[in-house]
Amino acid sequence: MSDEDLENSQNKVKQKKTYFEKVLHKILIESCFLFNHKFSNKICIFLILSAIVWIVLFILFDQAALPGGAYFSLWILIIFSHILGFICELVKMPSLLGMLITGILFKNVPKLSIIGNSIYSATSSLLRNVAFCVILCRAGLSLDLDKLKTMKFKILKFSIIPCLFESIIFAFIAVLVLKLSFKWALLMGFVISGVSPAVVVPLMIQLQETGLGVQKNIPGFVIASSCIDNIIAITGHSLMIGIVFNKGEVWWTLVQCPLQILAGVLFGILVAFFLNIIRLDHKVLF
Repeated sequence: MSDEDLENSQNKVKQKKTYFEKVLHKILIESCFLFNHKFSNKICIFLILSAIVWIVLFILFDQAALPGGAYFSLWILIIFSHILGFICELVKMPSLLGMLITGILFKNVPKLSIIGNSIYSATSSLLRNVAFCVILCRAGLSLDLDKLKTMKFKILKFSIIPCLFESIIFAFIAVLVLKLSFKWALLMGFVISGVSPAVVVPLMIQLQETGLGVQKNIPGFVIASSCIDNIIAITGHSLMIGIVFNKGEVWWTLVQCPLQILAGVLFGILVAFFLNIIRLDHKVLF
């Protein structure tokens, strides 16, 4: 056997690694401080930023930023969610999975639930709304309006029809299987039929950055459809909550929901028109 054959056989043996061996190599070698300076830099930056955030919280909120306080619990939750998210990235899994696992553990495990339960419900609701607005803003800024205008009817078909059909079908199944009233079943249907923008939008933006499907505008199409689908699900959920828990006249609830949507659309158009007026031409500045 020649020397080249020996080298080729050795290379093949080296390349044949199991998934478990690859994960161990990723964690123990590539992610070690001694072997990977990029990883050590990330750890140092993460620790420094975490300490700065805690100092700012302590300056602003004093006792609430100490152990047992609401903002300290929120700080711990964010740190551990990033840690588990980073661990999931090491094993080639989405970081969002690690963050979801962190939230589940801190809310349901008895000893860890102290941290989850100490966060104010108003603060948690505010953060959820802010995160939802940020995700929708990212989605809107990543869209190409010229390309979307050519497929506007397709976007409406792929957003309105699936959401409504999923909600109605689940409502009928819940009435038959769970013996719920149709109002409660439809309320649950709108909850389940909603598409999560936190999952869809970052992945589609990542596809846009890599150039996959950009020529046919597939990422923008999916982003627009998922956002409209989510808005329809939220609107239907709010409408059904008003119908289920409303003790007065139902017609006012039915009229109020479209008026809120119309008011939001008009407000968005006015803000966009105002920003378009005050926009500076880059050719003047540069």
